[in-house]
Parts: sequence; C-alpha cells; structure tokens
Amino acid sequence: MLNDKDITGFFNAVDSLKRFKRAEIKDNKDKSLIESLYTDLLPNNQVFRMCYGDNTTFLVGRKGTGKSTIILRLEHEYRKDLAYLPCYIDTKTVFESVKGEYQKVEYLKGKIPEEHLENYLIERAFIKNILKSIGDELNIRAESVFSKVAGIINASKKQAVKNKINRLLLKVENNQVIKSIEIPVITEVNTKLSNLSEREVGNSAEFSGEISLAVNPTSQSGSGKTGGKKSKTERQKNNDGWEKSFSTTLLKVFQITTIIEEIKVILEELNVKKLVIFLDDFSEVEEKTLKNFVDVILAPLNNWANDFICFKVAAYPSRIYYGAIDPGKIDIVNLDFYNLYSNHDKSTMESLSADFTQRLINQRLKQFCKVKFEDFFDTTNTSPEEYYDLIFRASMNVPRIIGYLLYYCNQTHISIGKK
Repeated sequence: MLNDKDITGFFNAVDSLKRFKRAEIKDNKDKSLIESLYTDLLPNNQVFRMCYGDNTTFLVGRKGTGKSTIILRLEHEYRKDLAYLPCYIDTKTVFESVKGEYQKVEYLKGKIPEEHLENYLIERAFIKNILKSIGDELNIRAESVFSKVAGIINASKKQAVKNKINRLLLKVENNQVIKSIEIPVITEVNTKLSNLSEREVGNSAEFSGEISLAVNPTSQSGSGKTGGKKSKTERQKNNDGWEKSFSTTLLKVFQITTIIEEIKVILEELNVKKLVIFLDDFSEVEEKTLKNFVDVILAPLNNWANDFICFKVAAYPSRIYYGAIDPGKIDIVNLDFYNLYSNHDKSTMESLSADFTQRLINQRLKQFCKVKFEDFFDTTNTSPEEYYDLIFRASMNVPRIIGYLLYYCNQTHISIGKK
C-alpha cells in the first residue's frame, strides 16, 4: 500500500520531468540537483561528452527533448573549472522583454523609414541586451577573482579590469556613445540606397496590353488597350534595402571586432581561457531578428574569436540559421529519437530507447521517493520492462511527454493510493 510520503514523492518526481524552460530543481538547502537528476540520452553520458568541450555546439531537438536540461548540466560542469566562464542567456526572454519595452531613440527618427524603425530598434535593443549579459558575467567573475586576494597591487589590478569592463558596457549601453558611430553609418546606408534608386529609375517599368479583333464578310471591328506601371516604387525599394541592411548596419554600430578584442583582453586579465555562451530557446526568436542576431553577434564571435569564445545553442530542427558559420566546423547534436539512434538497427534503437526510459524514470524516483518503480505499477501480469517499452512508444523518449504520461497516472491512480 502506498503511503502519503510515497505519493508525494511520485508527484514531485513526475512534476520535475514535465517542467518547461530552465527548470532548475534544488533541494531543501537550495543546492542544485542537476548533477544527480541528469540522465543522458545515451549510455555512459555520451551526449554530455559530445557537448562538453571547447567547440561551438548546436543542440537540435523538438520541444521537451531536454535541451535546456543538458545546457543546465553543462553550465554546472563548466562552473567547476575557473579556466571557463559560462554565460547563460535565455534568448526568448531577452527578446520578449525588449519587444515590449524597447527604448525609443529620438535621434533616429526620420533617419530610418517609419515602416522599419520599430524593428530596427527592437533588434538593436536585443543585441544590446545580449552584449550586456556578457559584460555582466565578466563583472561577476572579476568580483569573484579579486575578492579572494587582498593587497594594494591586487586592488589596483581589480580597478583596472573593472574600468575595462565598464568601458565595454558603456560602449554597448550608452546611446550617446553609440550615436557618434550610428549616425554616420545610417547616413552612409541612406546615401547608398538613394544612389541605387536613382540608377534604377526608368528601368523597372512593367507593361500590359490587350487587343481583340472580330471579322465577318460584311464588317470588321477591333479594339485595343495598353497600360504601364512601375514594378516597385522608390519608397518600397528604399524600405526593402533598409531591411537587407540591418545586419551590416548593426555590425558596424556595435563595432563587434573592437568588442571581441576588448573581451579577449579582459578574459586574459581574469585568467579565463574560454568564454562559453549558452543560448537557450534560440529558435523562439522571430525569424528576421534571429538571422540578424546570428549575422551580427553569433557568427562574428564564433568565427573571429573561436580560440576564446564558444557557443552552446539550443535550437529546433526547423528553425536553425547558421549564417556565416560553417556547419562542418561546429558540433551538431540531434536529440530527437530517430536522429540520435539512426546509426543502429531497429532492435538496437528500441533497446537503447527503452534503456533511457528506464534510467530516466528510476533516477527521478530514486531522488524523490526512495522506492522502486514496481511499488507504483502493478507488475502482476505486466513486467517493468513492458511498461518501459510502452512509455517509450507513447513518448518517443521526449522527457516532457514522459512526465505528462506519469502525471496522468498520478491523477487517476497513485494520488488515491492505487498502483
């Protein structure tokens, strides 16, 4: 018979599986349980091993496949080594916050077409916030490093590093500092677009014509109609040109090459060999903003600074954009069942999948219940292995779906003390 402690423990175990986003689970002493709860999709922690390292990695999978959990586990491991500086960014949350509260910049009014000004400001604010997150993480590490050692020399070095970080943040955050670069860049874009429009005037006409003729022995009649129009107005062309120029403009405005060099200097001062940037919910951002973000931030930092910066990106299979990143030079780990086990024959695939289901469920029950799987499920006529196989087939090994399946089991039976 199940007691109240067992029932509560089962509920906590399945609730931990069906959580959304960055669900960091802690014990009653506020200590993270990620190390003891993490269950790898492959035996011997092979997925974790593929992701942990100095190379940029794209974790690709549908919702609920455990991307955020893997990122949480990786971040936990990197924080143990002072040679690494992990920086976690929830891209969806950053995007949603700037979309609702982006800052209006008065000096940009009239400089960018009204149709695109709002989008430009949102993408500008999004990139500012991402860069600010990196700067804030540098600040936290600086405080941690220099608080451990006292002395005048150390205090002087700490102040020098803090000044460099503050200058970096000022360059990223302060509109008046950005303005001196932004106005000339935008003026240059407008001039180019105007010159392009002038060259195209008269070359984009589109004509249509129609003619009819009727003939008989006594009479002839005919009629005709012709007309013409421009395929695109100069205003439309200007707008299209602006949209295409966003990524190039923002790249120049934020002086990414200079920022990369400044980050490198600061990391050396902090004795950090690698800045590891985690981008969770990467595919939740609107497509145009996502592409500009990759072109302005992700690709330049990955390609120009891969000796001291790498990314760990959680993305959906249908919403990936690499931009100037060469997919052959990064690691791509597919978490969906078929892709992950596709190198094996059918029986091995099913065996590995059922094994994961078993390990995942028992690991959670062990942490929260201290009793076995068989204590919750009737095994009189059905073996535990058959249950694991059934759960796998119903969920295709998506941990969140497994959590919901067991949540319904809890509602209908276990919550009232039945197996």
